[in-house]
Amino acid sequence: MGMSAACRQHMRLKQILKSVCFAGEQGSIRVNPSCLISVRFRKPKFLGRAPSKEPSYFAKKHPTEKDVESNTALYRNYNAILKSLVCGFQEDLLRKQQLEATITSNELKWDEEGHHRKCMSYNEAENEKLRTVRMERIQDEITARQKFEQTKVEEKEKEAEILKGELRKQVEKVIEESKDWITLENLEEKITEAIDNPINFNFCVDEKGVIIKRTAQVL
Repeated sequence: MGMSAACRQHMRLKQILKSVCFAGEQGSIRVNPSCLISVRFRKPKFLGRAPSKEPSYFAKKHPTEKDVESNTALYRNYNAILKSLVCGFQEDLLRKQQLEATITSNELKWDEEGHHRKCMSYNEAENEKLRTVRMERIQDEITARQKFEQTKVEEKEKEAEILKGELRKQVEKVIEESKDWITLENLEEKITEAIDNPINFNFCVDEKGVIIKRTAQVL
């Protein structure tokens, strides 16, 4: 099978770059075998993967139980050595500090009262800090509670106002409707009005609400 055009062009360019160097002063191109540089080009992607590489070569190999066990032993050994070195350095540093110290034997005595005063002062400072933080938290909780209660009161007042308005509207509606109610005073007037203006409900309608049949009402 013949070589493709792209592959031939790539090989030609490679040969030209190997045999040509640039002269910066004259600005021209000339062949100079003494300044030739061997350049390693990357294989183009269109050539594909080398047939000598099997798919298993690129697969990720996970450590076995034996590898984990051996690495764990090495890790623990390394930590033990590192800790021993640190302890040795600390011991040398402490010994050096003890040798360079110039304090007297009286100063080396344990001051129980001074230590107690220092501990008590530190304890009081921590208690004061905690007390301040606690009082701030309690004050914030009280403020939040007051705001919540105030919000509930305002909501209840709004609901009461809305309810009063609805009740007022209902009462006004009932008062307006009561003008047409039948009472002992207007009973004869209503009877006369009903006789003079009879209303006939003897009719039938279709699905569109149009009256299609009406029957006379007999008193």
